[in-house]
Amino acid sequence: MDQWVETSSKNRLHKTCKIKGLKQISLAGRCTIGEHCHLNAQFNSIKIGMNSFFEPFVTVDSSKAEVKIGSYTRIGSKTTIGSGAAIGSRVDVGSGCILEPGCVIRDCCVIEDHVRIPANYLVPPFTRVTIESGTLKEYDLPPSYRQINEDKLCILEAVGVRVDHSMLTFESSQIQGARNIIEKLTSLGFNKVAHRISTLDAQPASENGDVLVMVTGELLIDDEQNTQRYSQVFHLIPDAGSYYVLNDIFRLNYA
Repeated sequence: MDQWVETSSKNRLHKTCKIKGLKQISLAGRCTIGEHCHLNAQFNSIKIGMNSFFEPFVTVDSSKAEVKIGSYTRIGSKTTIGSGAAIGSRVDVGSGCILEPGCVIRDCCVIEDHVRIPANYLVPPFTRVTIESGTLKEYDLPPSYRQINEDKLCILEAVGVRVDHSMLTFESSQIQGARNIIEKLTSLGFNKVAHRISTLDAQPASENGDVLVMVTGELLIDDEQNTQRYSQVFHLIPDAGSYYVLNDIFRLNYA
């Protein structure tokens, strides 16, 4: 059974979400609101920018003041966002965080897992916030974080939203789950990859509409002149008028 609702602007909301005040919730496009999220906009609006991603069990409460969340921002599972909070763009909020009412997190920040941001607290841009021995600590992030974060969100969209049980086999490594897949793909040590597809074959994989896809081709990495041949297999699952990647097997062909 299809468990997702997709809007005309490519927003995806899981059917287990609890939403109050739907007309006061603004999703700019290509946002994902995961399983069992709770958005309370009954009295004030919740505004979310493009390409933002909410993991399961996120709670956003705007009962006392409007909540704003920027674009390319990820909110980790079981995180709570209080009334009047303002979160910028390209922000990565970990799991189990508490963002108290009125706090402000500027653009390009990282909030580590289980961090509590106090009420009305200001986090400057390009800041990593963690908790050490019970004390809130702030560290500077390099300007390159802006692009790194945006790349992660693009990858997250590309690998699909059913990522709790999606799996990637990359060479000899097997990785399961959204965050682990993203970390693997963004830790490969290159800045850009051009794909040259040589062959693409697809078959129906089940009566439910699954599709099995095999691709062969060449990769051109960064500014290298020589290409590397590769093969890749995808198992695509239909969902809300689109597909997500359940299985992805990638191999470089050295011979």
